[in-house]
Amino acid sequence: MFERSLRLIDHGAVDPQPTNADSPQNGCADSTLCRAGVVPCSLRLLDEDNVTDNIRAYLDAQAAYSAVSKELRDLAETLEQVGKTLKDCPERFIFLNVSIGLPVEVSLSRSSRSVDGNGWKTAAEIQQLLAHWHNARRSVQAAWEAIPPQDRQHLKPLSL
Repeated sequence: MFERSLRLIDHGAVDPQPTNADSPQNGCADSTLCRAGVVPCSLRLLDEDNVTDNIRAYLDAQAAYSAVSKELRDLAETLEQVGKTLKDCPERFIFLNVSIGLPVEVSLSRSSRSVDGNGWKTAAEIQQLLAHWHNARRSVQAAWEAIPPQDRQHLKPLSL
């Protein structure tokens, strides 16, 4: 698929003229990797179609890690909001779609807070999400280590 390594050249060294050198039609990294924040737009890819398998694996691992990290942050935010509501005003909180009822005023109040009980994660589901996060993190680290140092110098490492 991708056999040759990614070669980056500074625009200043290749295209000294001030004409629209960073445009995608001039080979700017903006066509894919720049938009992803992986390489700076001031660099130009000589042949983007020849990105190494190692770099592609790193980009894929980075995307997977970012996705599972977002899912974990979203879950944490929901847990924080539920915890704060339960702590500060338990009289206004209700799980929806569960078989145990609460007083009517809890569900009818405009100031009530609710969470769909059918979408509430179990401890096992949270643990599975954590396992995915740890695996994704290890994959990013391993993919980064597999990239030769000369190819890493223009990539943006992921902060773990």
